[in-house]
Amino acid sequence: MEGLYSSVKPDTATGDLLGDELLLVRTTLGVLALYTLYGGAPFGPLPADSLKMHADTVTGRVAWGTEFSEPESKTWLLDRGEQSDSSDLRRLHRQQSLREFLDPNNSRQCPATRANDRIGF
Repeated sequence: MEGLYSSVKPDTATGDLLGDELLLVRTTLGVLALYTLYGGAPFGPLPADSLKMHADTVTGRVAWGTEFSEPESKTWLLDRGEQSDSSDLRRLHRQQSLREFLDPNNSRQCPATRANDRIGF
């Protein structure tokens, strides 16, 4: 079950990324879940707690990081097979195994920033 699951797709009209992404990692203390919401731009990753798993369903709570919001209960439906072209944004398709996700060959170096490119305040 470990790996990166996603329903993120570009909006055909705007090109904005929309959907959900969930990274599941098995640890000695249980399963760690990191959730990212895409609604034009990514919000997260945020830790999900109170995880429960049954078959292809994962439930948990996500704290949005503000003192005024209560944690939100979420349910994710996982598809462990190949990515499909389904438009069902509720089903998260497995994108990578944990090994593939952490593989150093998948990393990219950020381009160097020149001093003149920085935005002043």
